Amino acid sequence: MSTIKISQLPVASIPLTGSEVIPLNQNGVTKQTTLSQISLPVVNVKAYGATGDGTTDDTAAIQAALDAVYAGGGGTVYFPEGVYRVTSVVKSWTSSVSVKLVGDGKRATVIRKLGGVNTPVFDFSSIPAILEVYSEISDMRIDGNNVADSGLRVTDFARWVARNLLIDKCVKGLHSRGALVFSVYDCTIQSNVYGYYCEKSANNIYANLVQFFGGQISANTTWGMYISQASGVHVIGTDLSANGTLGNTSTGAFYVSPTVDDEIGYSTIVLDGAWFEANNGYALRADNATGLILTVKDCLLASNENVATIGLTGKIFSCSITGCIAASSGDTITVNSERSYVAHSIIATLTDTSTQQRHINVGTTLDQIADTFVGPFKRMKLASQDFLYGRSDQISGGGTNDIDFYLYGTGKQKFWVNGTNPLALGSAAVGFYGTAPIAKPTVTGATGGNAALQSLLTQLAALGLITNSTT
Repeated sequence: MSTIKISQLPVASIPLTGSEVIPLNQNGVTKQTTLSQISLPVVNVKAYGATGDGTTDDTAAIQAALDAVYAGGGGTVYFPEGVYRVTSVVKSWTSSVSVKLVGDGKRATVIRKLGGVNTPVFDFSSIPAILEVYSEISDMRIDGNNVADSGLRVTDFARWVARNLLIDKCVKGLHSRGALVFSVYDCTIQSNVYGYYCEKSANNIYANLVQFFGGQISANTTWGMYISQASGVHVIGTDLSANGTLGNTSTGAFYVSPTVDDEIGYSTIVLDGAWFEANNGYALRADNATGLILTVKDCLLASNENVATIGLTGKIFSCSITGCIAASSGDTITVNSERSYVAHSIIATLTDTSTQQRHINVGTTLDQIADTFVGPFKRMKLASQDFLYGRSDQISGGGTNDIDFYLYGTGKQKFWVNGTNPLALGSAAVGFYGTAPIAKPTVTGATGGNAALQSLLTQLAALGLITNSTT
């Protein structure tokens, strides 16, 4: 990646439109925007009359700069450091033109909503016929001023990128409606009603691949992330903290209740390496979604009012939880799905009512990795064999940490795991030819005598091991 900055380029090397110029620096400060974020030509909003003084309405000037770049076939709209007051900047793409909006940093360039109509600060849309448009917005703060409906609203787009943004004080900070491939890098979305709000568009376009990489989503009063009508969402290494409202379980950090994509019939949601801390309401809540495939892996959930309820109003299709920690006293993860897999995790209380389930190395501490079940028996299928299993203290005998496994289909055999006789036969041994276990037979008569031989033949015949045809 090039590290050459806009401010380091000779002015003559930058293709410009009209009288636009890019300042080498401002107040002696070298700008941080790199060439990787620039598409030429570059248009400076100040060349169109924007002031960035924090008081002037700069809407018309910014709109003119954006329109000029679009009409010229694409490029970059550059916002030098300053505070730009706007009502709403609106653009509808009707042809495949790539436009980038670039500031000097999310603490340096501020786009602030003027009071008045509850409209988005930036409202960008396309038409389904030209979804293949790559555009990007980066390195600025979008301040809704507690008025804006959305900070950035994107509708019916593919390949939009949001990078290094601070979005705050909006109803919906980041709002995607049918944005097919929407990648969000290192953004701070805080102090909104909804941090990120995802839904399909009026043209029935779903969000098919939304990706969050890093960044922080915090202090949003309803939901940090609200996912509806999406068929693919990945949240990787993102901090979701202090979202929701205390005592209100209709709020929290992450909510998913997707209407599955009509084309594929399923919806995939992946939380990978996310950090959930100090959220009110729920850290994670999934409502009834029969086609939802939810994967939660390598996540830490700490000090949340309620940790996670997956399938709250009805079973989801599939849930996988691996490598997660929710070990504080009172932390409860509830799973209600058609099939579940929970492995290699430390969970204070796991409540799993899934139809089919498998738990491996799930415990409450590092020193005690033991399965935790609700009810005495759970059933699963493995290699075409039917298993019925449960905790030994809920069935019979053994200590509270013993796990008894009962295998049906070839008789019945019990193994005590982490008990005094691991892998030893329990009181129920395997019967011959699948028969129920029976008591050990006793052979009578003097050793080597006819009576002893006759007793042995009788016992073997009774077990079905021989046919006694002797006379």
